[in-house]
Amino acid sequence: LGWFHVHRPLPADWADRTAAHFRDAAGAILARPGRLAGAALWAVALHLINLFGLWLFVRGFDARPPLGGLVAAFALGILLFVVVVIPQAAPVVEATMTATFIHIGVPRGRAVAVTLAFRSVNFWLPLALGLAAAWRLRRIGARPAGLP
Repeated sequence: LGWFHVHRPLPADWADRTAAHFRDAAGAILARPGRLAGAALWAVALHLINLFGLWLFVRGFDARPPLGGLVAAFALGILLFVVVVIPQAAPVVEATMTATFIHIGVPRGRAVAVTLAFRSVNFWLPLALGLAAAWRLRRIGARPAGLP
């Protein structure tokens, strides 16, 4: 950060505030463990639905990878979506899922098609719809010119 002449990238109380947030979150989990279990079940259910969707795309493009390979491609996509520092890991997820499909025996063209079709429906389409909705809501909530 010194190269960019940033000497204090975080506020002085950042560590204390962050620790307090973690403490509060842990307290909430201990106070209502059932809520955490419910959220975890919903998360697993949604991942299974997404995995089923990926399987449908794979079948739709007439590829037949082993179930373990399908789960590996999906799991790597989810993992990189969360871990990579590029916003939403856009190119990294597509490249990794495609490489995984190719590695498990899906022909290159089908691997690319499956990955791009799945990511288009699973990530890019909701992103585009969300941006359009946010733009629309911002315009609806905007004040007409000249009004306080």
